[in-house]
Amino acid sequence: MEGIFFYWFAWMGWIASTFLMSKQSMRSFYASALLVCIMFSTTSLHIGSYTFSGTFFCFLLFSSVYIALYKQLFSGYLLLASFITMMAYAGFCLFELFDPVWIFIDRRWAMGFLMLYLICMLVKSVQERIVCLIIGICYGDFLFSYILHDSHMYYTIGSLAFLDIVAISCMLILVWALFVQLALYFDSYLLKYAKNKASKMRV
Repeated sequence: MEGIFFYWFAWMGWIASTFLMSKQSMRSFYASALLVCIMFSTTSLHIGSYTFSGTFFCFLLFSSVYIALYKQLFSGYLLLASFITMMAYAGFCLFELFDPVWIFIDRRWAMGFLMLYLICMLVKSVQERIVCLIIGICYGDFLFSYILHDSHMYYTIGSLAFLDIVAISCMLILVWALFVQLALYFDSYLLKYAKNKASKMRV
């Protein structure tokens, strides 16, 4: 069922941002953005011969708001990273279209792991990774639709399958960040334990 991962992870994110995040953080922004994205996920907009989902524009809007709020974090390099992500997404979609036999697992998870690897190689902080991911994938989906349009093949930009890929990619980035934090915690704990043991042996 297309869209199931998007709805599942979006509601998980809303619950986490509403009840688990501190009031001093951007809790209201994250919770409101997720609710609006869920609400417009079944809305379609027709602009010329292109069809967009409402959530596609929500992604671009909230990403732009985030960039405006944190201008000091965003640089030309991050725009370049978004461009690379756009090309990778569109390239994967075209590869799947013309040679689908090589995609032997669920395309949404395959794309999610590809985006995770690419974004983690290009960008450092979690917030920048997610913003670059969303911008890059959105424009990548538009580029893919533009290429298909020239071949008289029509495709809904920001479809539920697209939303699944965005949700899975964002969740994988968050899980990877949590894994890194846990690894650092256990590494510091073991290092502290080894130092304490060595000091006791000297005594």
